[in-house]
Amino acid sequence: MFVRLTRGHYDVAKEAEIQRIVEEHLIPGLKQLPGFQSYTGGVDRHAGRVLATSVWDTAAQSEAVNALRVPFGSLIQFEPTEVYEVTAHA
Repeated sequence: MFVRLTRGHYDVAKEAEIQRIVEEHLIPGLKQLPGFQSYTGGVDRHAGRVLATSVWDTAAQSEAVNALRVPFGSLIQFEPTEVYEVTAHA
């Protein structure tokens, strides 16, 4: 099992548009991808920061999410993604 960690920053004035894309495009798309287990997203509205974690069967499968980032365009400036093998889980 692998966890994918994605960070980025955004214009807080665009938060509603970003949330709509997450709900209408990202989450349904994730659920269709092989190896997908879970997704959690969060924001720091004061700093305009976003953090998302997703859990996958394999590291290779976690890369498929990149195609789902296209609708965000320039709304979110993503930092390089990190992928870790899960060694503990509760």
